[in-house]
Amino acid sequence: MPAATKTPSRRALFGAGAALIVGGAIATTANAAPAGADAELIRVCHRFAEAELESWYRYILAPDDVADEQDTPPEWHTYNWIVATPATTPEGWHAKALAYAAFDREAYNDHEDDRDGTTQLLAALLRDMVAPARNAIIARLAAEYGPLPSCYSPEGVWIGLSEEEKEALAAEQGARIAAWTAEREAATAEVLRRHSVETMTREELEKSIAGLEDMRDISEQARKRVLERLAEVVA
Repeated sequence: MPAATKTPSRRALFGAGAALIVGGAIATTANAAPAGADAELIRVCHRFAEAELESWYRYILAPDDVADEQDTPPEWHTYNWIVATPATTPEGWHAKALAYAAFDREAYNDHEDDRDGTTQLLAALLRDMVAPARNAIIARLAAEYGPLPSCYSPEGVWIGLSEEEKEALAAEQGARIAAWTAEREAATAEVLRRHSVETMTREELEKSIAGLEDMRDISEQARKRVLERLAEVVA
């Protein structure tokens, strides 16, 4: 699969995660605890976001034959810890939202192919909260691994294939289908050829058996005639 078509898909499994991770962000800062109270949560969320985005970035750029090796699963223990740990400061809410935006990239992208009645507002909320921090991670990854394909914005947001890319992808898929069809037709022809040879051999054998049976009948008739003649001579 071309790198341009590699799009993550986690919303189906974790669509409710947004409420758990960014829901606390609507609380008022008047009730917030000192920032130091969320220091560990902030550290873990940033580490999780960095790891998630780097794994995804490397997967997108990897050649097809090794791409699956780069598609590493999330750190589920860390994910579950983040979900279960309440954020009590604006900094904690921000860090938790960053972790979620890195985890559910479709929610952040809000591409029209994945959009429903709630995605636009969620994407707007995430971008308002964490775009600068997320963009900084993407910029660092671009400097280290190179730019993403043109179907992504410089900020790592899926924007879709261009018409030229769609045509090229369709042509590539068409060529693969044609090659597969030709391979299957060749395999089918070979099977039919072998079967035909077997059928011909059986037919030849059947003809040979029929011929021998005819010869046996003729021989038996000849034998009877000889015996009859012998009896006549003896008499």
